Amino acid sequence: MKFRLLVRGTQRIAVRQQGTSCALTGPMFRLVVPVIMLASVAAAQTEETPVALTEPELVAPPPPPPETPGPVLADRTATRERFSRFSAGRGGPLFAFAEGLDGLILSGLAGAGTATGGQLGTSGAFIGALAGGVVFGAGAAILQYVHPIGLASAGTMALGMGVGTLAGFGIATAATISSFTVASLLALAVSQLGMLVPLVALWSVEDIPGEDLALMGMTSTYAFVLTALTSFLFTTIPSSTRTAAVLIAPAIGMALGSLWAHAVDLAPGRVLKLTALPLGVGLVTFILGAVLTQLNLPIMSAATLLTTVTTFGLTYFLTADEPAAAPAVSVSPTISMVTVGSRNESMALGPALIGRF
Repeated sequence: MKFRLLVRGTQRIAVRQQGTSCALTGPMFRLVVPVIMLASVAAAQTEETPVALTEPELVAPPPPPPETPGPVLADRTATRERFSRFSAGRGGPLFAFAEGLDGLILSGLAGAGTATGGQLGTSGAFIGALAGGVVFGAGAAILQYVHPIGLASAGTMALGMGVGTLAGFGIATAATISSFTVASLLALAVSQLGMLVPLVALWSVEDIPGEDLALMGMTSTYAFVLTALTSFLFTTIPSSTRTAAVLIAPAIGMALGSLWAHAVDLAPGRVLKLTALPLGVGLVTFILGAVLTQLNLPIMSAATLLTTVTTFGLTYFLTADEPAAAPAVSVSPTISMVTVGSRNESMALGPALIGRF
C-alpha cells in the first residue's frame, strides 16, 4: 500500500491512496498521522522480498555392493553341472555298461577255456564273468562318476571296444594261438586298448558330434564287409590269414573313419543312406548270386563288390550338398513421391514397384 501525504501549512493535509483523496484538519491530523506511518511500515514489511531458500541436504545413496567377478573358464569347467547324481556326463551310463559287458563276456570266455579235456568249464566261465564284470564295470562306473563323458564319446569308446575285440581274436588267429584262454585274454587286452585310445584323445573334449561317430561306424562296417568279400576272391590264401584280415579290418576302418571325420562333415541322414543303400543292394546281389551260381563264392563276391562300390559312389554324389541357390528376383509394390511443375514447386504421389536382384 502506498500513501502520499500532502501538507499544506499546519492546518490541512490531504491523504491520497490509489486515486482517492481526503482532507484532514485540526486535531484529527495528530491522530491520523501516526496511524498512517504505522500502516506504511507494516506495508513495507509485507512486500515480497527475495528469500534465500536453502536447498535440502542431499543424502548420498549407499554405495552399490561390490561386484563379484564372474567365474573364469577353469572355474566353469571345474563346476560343470553334473548329468545326474550317479554320472558326471551324459555318456557315463553307456560307458560303464559297455565296459562291464566287455569284461563280463571276455573274462567269462577266458575262464571257460581253463577247463581240461578240451571242453568249456561252466564254473570257470562263471568265476571269470563275475570277476571281469565287477572289475571292469566298477572301474568304469567310478571313472564316469568323477569325469564327464559325452554321449557320442562313450559311443566311440564302445565302438573301439568292439573292433578291439575282433582285432584281438584276429591277432590270435594270425599268431596261431591254440589256447582259448590266451586268445580271450588277448582280445580283452586289445578291446581295452581300443577303449583307451579314444578316451585319452577325448579326455579334455566335452563331446564330439554324432556325425563323427556315425562316420566311424560306417567305415568300420565297410572295412569288415569289403575285406570279407575280397577274401572270398583269393581262395588260395590260407584261411587263417584271411580270417585274421577280416577280423582286424574293422579296427583299421575305424581309424580311417576318425581321420576322415576331420576332413568332411557328413549329416547323419547322409551317412545312413551311404551305409544302408549300398550294403542293401550288395546283400540282394549276394543272395541272387548264391541262387543263380549255386554258391560260387568268387563270382558272388565279385558281383557283390561291384554293385556295392558302384552304389556307394552314386549315392555319395547324388546326396552331395546342393550348391547355394542364386538369389531370386523379387518385386514389391510401393508408393513413389516425385516433384512436378516447371519449377518443381509441387509434389505428386503415385504407385511404383521395387525390384530386388
